[in-house]
Parts: sequence; structure tokens; C-alpha cells
Amino acid sequence: AKTPQGKRLKDRTMAAGMTVQGCYIMSTGDIRKATHMDPTGNNCQRSNLGKIKGCCSDANEGSFIVSADGNLNHVTSDFTDTFLAGGWSNISGICSDGGGGCFIIGKKHRLWHVTRDCPSGVFWSGGWKGGPLQLKQWMCPAPNGCYILNPASGKIWLASHQKKQGEVFSSDWTGGAAAMCSDRCGLCEDGSGGCFVMSGNANLFHVTAENPRGEKWSSGWWNELSGFGDMCWDGKDGCFVVSGAKKLWHVTPNKKNGDFWSQGNWGGVHLGDMASLVSNPSDSPHLEHGWIEIVNKTNDTWRCTFFAADEDTCELPVREIVSEPGKVVLQDFPDCAWFWFRDEKDEKTIQRSFVVAGQRINLIDSSCGGSLTREGIDASPFPGYTLEFIDSELYAKAMSNSLGQINGAAVAQAEGPDSASREIWLGCEHLGKVPWDYEGSFHWGLVVGDPKTSRAFEVTGQGQPNIPMCVVGPKGLVACSPKLTGKHLEDCKRPGRTLREYGPSFCGDGTFVGGYILLPYKTKLTDEEIERFTTTWVKENPVYGGNCQCQTYCHALYQHLTGFQFPYRDIKLKTETLFVSASELPHYQSSFQWTCRRTAEA
Repeated sequence: AKTPQGKRLKDRTMAAGMTVQGCYIMSTGDIRKATHMDPTGNNCQRSNLGKIKGCCSDANEGSFIVSADGNLNHVTSDFTDTFLAGGWSNISGICSDGGGGCFIIGKKHRLWHVTRDCPSGVFWSGGWKGGPLQLKQWMCPAPNGCYILNPASGKIWLASHQKKQGEVFSSDWTGGAAAMCSDRCGLCEDGSGGCFVMSGNANLFHVTAENPRGEKWSSGWWNELSGFGDMCWDGKDGCFVVSGAKKLWHVTPNKKNGDFWSQGNWGGVHLGDMASLVSNPSDSPHLEHGWIEIVNKTNDTWRCTFFAADEDTCELPVREIVSEPGKVVLQDFPDCAWFWFRDEKDEKTIQRSFVVAGQRINLIDSSCGGSLTREGIDASPFPGYTLEFIDSELYAKAMSNSLGQINGAAVAQAEGPDSASREIWLGCEHLGKVPWDYEGSFHWGLVVGDPKTSRAFEVTGQGQPNIPMCVVGPKGLVACSPKLTGKHLEDCKRPGRTLREYGPSFCGDGTFVGGYILLPYKTKLTDEEIERFTTTWVKENPVYGGNCQCQTYCHALYQHLTGFQFPYRDIKLKTETLFVSASELPHYQSSFQWTCRRTAEA
């Protein structure tokens, strides 16, 4: 059975009490183990390690160290070091994860979860920049994640497994000159889910979830001339502090002003130079990583590139592979990513969308022949990929963890009031690109019921402005403006499309670029009730145009059917980067199903 988080944290403190209290301290290229029996660390040290970027506890009486050349090493309690990975040369923060791994803020201000099994890290989130001066940030373990103190903003953020982008936990810890450097504040864990904070006024606070503003313990830990050294947890109920005077102190609830330990060796100690000696029990928090499966059904190789879902540009991938024919499972995958499917020969992007942990990416081309979608609908062969749900539980969890990065409406299963409710599907046909709209123009319609046989309720205008409004349904014409006459009226007496016909169109023509997506909520309303609503809607909106068209109707109908707002935009954003609007567009979602793509339409 899983142990509650609070229980685990208390067990950590109890187990730590049976180990030697002390800390590792890096100073002028040496790493020393300072303990109560050897507070100077002279009797237990290793020299000539060179400059380091940062270190933290491994939660097993050892430490992780990032060297100046970007190598991540694991150092045991007897100072035996093992190389884990390179590529960490540009870090601005590091801390233990409380369970045998660590968190690192690396290149492009990205937060990674690193373990010995995955030393290259699993991407969590971006945007962890230390203000205009790009200051280093203070970090420490937190329940299911880490606390991050940004000196520039004075805010402590909690980045957790459930909210990897973080949420503000506490604020106003720095100001003035203290907000322009990293050595005027500090942070370390308390072993019970809270933390110790050194404020910009040189005051030490104990901060908990119940009291995020903290209880003041002591003051005068540094001055304007010296700045602050570093701090780390003592493995029990206090912390170790290297003060501005470069003295090592042990601070506890009984000695909040600190118990002096030593001085003389700590002149070069700064942020990221101290690590706790704590040893955690085996049931310490374990943070699960996701996976995604790629099945290359073609005879060619393709480049699969995954970018951070919460960044505005596609510059530095978080993962990338060249896919050979066959199957591969990418372990240690982030909750979600922005996926580019590219031709390995000319690097041309063929298709792109969000993907989520727990999915399978099927790479296909014309050699694969026709196929069926998840719902059993015929799909024409096209160069690109389709997406399946392999682990629905993992997918749902990853989606929940990614809210704010992607659209939570991209569900694997819709919710409904009872078993008699019907699913609602959005059919999309790409009508073509237009000069003023980067995404191009799309025609939408709503299918209520069986995805293979039911027909849509849809507006028939399809891009021709200032014409009388007309809506068709499963049985044909539902309602139209009285001004619709002659051939135009006869053309609108057709039934609505099936989902398979979004792309080829109801009579086999169309743009041959289209597909569909399941919407998140079901409905109990009948077709007759939908027809009555549509008749009223057409009377209120008699003219088809830019402000009232097929997408406007889908918004209104979905809200009438479910009581919820439609989850996607009906007016495209004009932007050169897809990230501004991709999460708001249905055809870029991880649950969207293309049935036909005439060319390499990205």
C-alpha cells in the first residue's frame, strides 16, 4: 500500500536521526564532510575536484555534483565518484528530489527531474529564468517535487508532479539589492514538507504549508559587505548555515540563533555548495515517469522531434530520435510534448501536434494502404502519423498533470450524465490557407451519436460570406433563412456529413484534408430537440459571414447540448508561432484523428 506523503516525510526525519548529522561542503575545489565529531571537515575530505556548478544530497549519505565542464557525477559517502551524464554545463539551480534523484534547472531555464537510471533527465517545465540578470535560483525538495526561490521576484514556487509549471507558494522574500543577486537569500528543506528560508533582510524563517509566511527564528546572518554563503537541511529538524562571516552554524528549534561549529575552511562557499548527509528510507517519494510508443509501419526512416509543450518556440528539443521501421518505446518521457514528424532526407515537417504519455504514434505513408481509426472509421493512406491510446490511465494522469500546457478537452473518453447519453464529435475539414490567417480556414460540424453512422448538424456556407444562413442535419435541411431560394436552397437539402466525409465531403469531393475529435461531454438531448434549437438559432442569425459561421454554430450548439463552453477557438490567432494558439485548435490535439491528408499539410 502507498504511504501518505506526510507519513513518508516524518519517516525520513526519524531515519535521518539514526545517521550522523552533518553536511557536505564544497570550497575552493575540495569537498569536505563536516560532522559534529569533525566540524571543520579536515579529517574527511577529497581534494582537487575543481570548480563546480552545484551539488545536492542523493538522500543516501552521498551527493550529486555538477562540474564546471557540465558533467554530472554521483559521489558516495566514501567519496567514490561515478560519471552519470554530460550536458549540464549551464545550470542555474540543483537540489535533491528526496528519493535518490535530483532536480536541475538547465539550459533555456528548463526544470528537469534526474535519476541515476535517467541521468539526462526528464523534462518537467520551462520558464525558470532568474529575472533579467538570469540569477541562479535556490532549490530544495518539496512534497512530490521541489521548492524554487527566485531571488529576482522574491517568490517561492512549488513545482510538483501534478503541477510541473509550478504555483506560487510564498512571496516577498527579497527586494531592493537582494533582488539583484543570488547571495542575499537562501533556501533548504526541513524534512517535513516545509522549508527554511533566508530572507533578503538576513533573517532566517521556518516555512510550512500551514504558515507560508513563516516563523522567524533568527537574524543577522549576513551583511551588505559579505553576502550569504549557503545552507542545507541537518537531516532532522534544523539546518546548517554558512553565514556571511563564512562560519558554519547548526541551527535547531532549541538554538535558533545557531550553534557555532567551525570557520576557516568556508571562504569560497556560495549557493549550491552544500548538501545534506541525510539517508532516507526505501519508501521515500518516487516520482513516476511516462513513456510513449512509436511504431514505424513504413519502409523508411523518419525524424521524430519532441519540443517542450509550454515554450513559445521550437528551438531545442527535449527528445529526438530517428525512427527505423519497427517499434520503439521511449521511456522517461514527459507528460506531454509538441511533436514534429519530419522527413529524414530533407528535414521537411510533414505533421505536428501534441502527444501525451501513454499514447502510441503510428508512422504511416501511402505504402501502408488504408487503415481504420480508433473508432473503426476508414482512413485514406497519407504520409504522417496517427495516435492511439495504449494506457488510458497514464494518459489521463499525464493530461491532468499538464493542464496549462495543453488543452484538457483532448480526452480519451467523454463524460456523461448516464449510459443513455450520446457522444459529441467535432468534424473538421481544412478548406485551405488564406493570407491573413496562418492556420488557414476550417469547416466544422457536430456529430451526435455513433461515430461511424451518425450524421452531422452543420452550417453549409463554407466560406462564402453574406449569404442566407442554412443548417442541415442527419435528415437533411433543418432550417434556413427565408432569403435562401433557387439552386442555393436545393443544394442545402442534403443530409449532414458523416465523420468519414470530413475531408472528402459528403459527395466525394472536398479538400481531402480532414478528420475529427471527440468532445469532452455527452448529451441527453434528442435530434428533435437539436432541430428546435437550430431553428431558433437560424432565425436569430439569418446571414452567414465572418462573425457568424459554421464554427459559431458549433460553439452555440455544444453549449446547448452540454451546458459547458466549447473547448476550442472559432477565430484563429494571427501568429508566426504555433504555440500561442495550438492548444486552442482541435486539429493539433493529441486525441484528433485525421482521416485524410492530401499532401504534407502541417
